[in-house]
Amino acid sequence: MAKTLYSRLLLFALFISMVPMIFVGYISYQAHKESLTKEMDQNLFLLSNNLAVEIENFISERLMDVNLLQENELLNKNNASIEDIKRELKKFVQVHTIYEGAILTDDQGIVIYDTNEGVIGKDLSKRSWFQPAIHGNIYISDIYLSPALNKPLLTLAGPITNQKGEIIGVVSPAINLNELYKTMDQFANESKNVNLSAYAFLINRNGDYIAHPNRAKILKENFFKKNHLDLNQLEELSKNKQIFYSTTENTVNAFTRIKPTKGFQHDWYIGVSVTKDEFYTPLKQLLIKYLILFGVMLTLIILAVIPLARSIVLPINQLVAATSDFAKGKKVKPLNIDTYQELNQLNHTFNLMTEQLKEREKQLIRSEKLKAAGELAAGFVHEIRNPITTIRGFLQIMNEEKIMQDKPYFPIIFQEIDRVNRIITDFLTFAKPNTSFHNVPTDLNQVIDEVLLLFESQMPMKNILIDKDLMPVPKTVLDPTFIKQVFINLIQNAIDAMPQGGSLTISTRYEMADQQIMIFFQDTGIGMDQKTIEKLGTPFFTTKEKGTGLGLMISYQIIQELNGKITVDSQSGLGTTFTIHLPVTNSK
Repeated sequence: MAKTLYSRLLLFALFISMVPMIFVGYISYQAHKESLTKEMDQNLFLLSNNLAVEIENFISERLMDVNLLQENELLNKNNASIEDIKRELKKFVQVHTIYEGAILTDDQGIVIYDTNEGVIGKDLSKRSWFQPAIHGNIYISDIYLSPALNKPLLTLAGPITNQKGEIIGVVSPAINLNELYKTMDQFANESKNVNLSAYAFLINRNGDYIAHPNRAKILKENFFKKNHLDLNQLEELSKNKQIFYSTTENTVNAFTRIKPTKGFQHDWYIGVSVTKDEFYTPLKQLLIKYLILFGVMLTLIILAVIPLARSIVLPINQLVAATSDFAKGKKVKPLNIDTYQELNQLNHTFNLMTEQLKEREKQLIRSEKLKAAGELAAGFVHEIRNPITTIRGFLQIMNEEKIMQDKPYFPIIFQEIDRVNRIITDFLTFAKPNTSFHNVPTDLNQVIDEVLLLFESQMPMKNILIDKDLMPVPKTVLDPTFIKQVFINLIQNAIDAMPQGGSLTISTRYEMADQQIMIFFQDTGIGMDQKTIEKLGTPFFTTKEKGTGLGLMISYQIIQELNGKITVDSQSGLGTTFTIHLPVTNSK
């Protein structure tokens, strides 16, 4: 059978791959199974504990209600009228809607008043709640089936004392168990948070159901009898946090005992139950996942082993084809280097060679583009300088002949032409490491005012409102020409970002602790997405149809030369805020 190389490779590959995979898979499944089972058990007990806390809070609140009744001054009076007592008890029941009613007895157990007027005058001294209460203790009864009302009841009782501290009667409100049942019913929905459709029930020390989603079971069925349990076994399950598997109901159960407290000394146990099938669904799903994974791996191994022999020659053919395609200038994908050692080295060398050639080609193209762009920019700047020089000359003549000297904009025009001429010179030399700045103490607020004057005529035409919020800032030593260029670039960008008009807020702040001046340019324009923000300051990157991207690049460089930084906060459709952070410098 295994005489051919093909069959031997197939059997050998299957053996060396499947045996470890089966072993590792089994160990891994058992570990996951144990961990998942422990987690499910913990979730079930967590639900049980949480619900027990809610019931304990329920009991504590009822005890506090009895305390309120005990402290009622009117009930403590020996000579209180029946009408006053009626009014107080009715008021209590109306305010605390959880109670169905309340009765007041004298010290002999005779009912003085009943809010439901059903037992007035009757002797209740034999009731289980009367004796603890008449001896000075607050008492909560066990849930019992009332023979008179033929429904489950839970009664509270507390002694009423007069001003001398003598017990003169007992007050006993009856709880509407529907409120307790609602808490139990809500649990079913909350249990879905841990992916369990569980339900909760409450049993007493005799094993009787005293709360259950199926009301017909309350005080009619016994959990102990159905599951062959007793109180001691239930206590052990609760104390040791052990899961109980009910074979009669096919359920998984977790129990928590309700903590006794003063006034409540009953043995109540909250049970959380879920069907076995649902409880073990995650384990079944885990097993299915492992089986699917095993099947997929087996299929992949078979598919990989079958062409193994042919794959030995295939890499050589791929190398020959790739070499031929590369020589013809076609795009070549990296060759596989996961074959045998000798061919791996050859493929790696070929991949390295092609990558280096591609990178050199990119660098050459980039260099040619930058060279062409530089030559174009230099020629363009040179051509601009000539007419600027001529304009300045004519303006100089007009100035000497005192033409337009009474116009306030004439000195600004003259000043701006000098600045443009200087910017042209600086632009040509800015890339040099030793750029020369003409640093002087500068008031940035004044520079902003001067720059805004340049845009004064544009803003109304473009329906843009300028809002200045310039706080006093210290002078800092820098070149006003360069910083003015930064301000102009940012303002112009803001104008371009608001083609339909809007508002531009320019504000300054001084952070004394950091010795830093902050200038904010906040527009209400079209904004930018995160990818655009990341590319800002990149040479020749722009979102404008006729832009070059050099303005922001130069602005970033200027601020960096001043040991500052520019940050951007923007959101598409909501505007952009450029913030300049500049350190305060006191020396040139």
